[in-house]
Amino acid sequence: MCPKKECCVAKSGLFRGITGCKDKRLFNSKNSTTYRRLKKSWQIHYGTGNAAGFTGKDTIRFGDSGDRLALGGVEFGQASNLDDSFQEKSFDGILGLAYDNYDKGNIVPPIHRAARYGLLEQEVFTVFYKSVGNQRNVYGGVFTY
Repeated sequence: MCPKKECCVAKSGLFRGITGCKDKRLFNSKNSTTYRRLKKSWQIHYGTGNAAGFTGKDTIRFGDSGDRLALGGVEFGQASNLDDSFQEKSFDGILGLAYDNYDKGNIVPPIHRAARYGLLEQEVFTVFYKSVGNQRNVYGGVFTY
């Protein structure tokens, strides 16, 4: 997630562009009474580009207000540098749904955290991908991990 509109200013030679957050929905920590910025940085090299930033802690919520899963003190990364290759992507950020052994920086993914607190019976989650035309190898529908 990009923390502010000026988040994509390249500060090192690792980043080709500075436009990775253009037209993205941005996280605004000022709208949260529970947010706390941490003094930890992160950097990930994806196959399609590089990303780097800092971490924060906040309460995150999944679901509708009547059936909501809320987790306090969740640590998450906020991008301050993104390659411009991310501009082409249709997502605004990556919510840490990886397995623990794939995670960077000793951050426990929210699904694992919820299961450890006994809030979930199993460490599984389902996402829905919208079908996009008749593109080859681009599948839509419900996927459970």
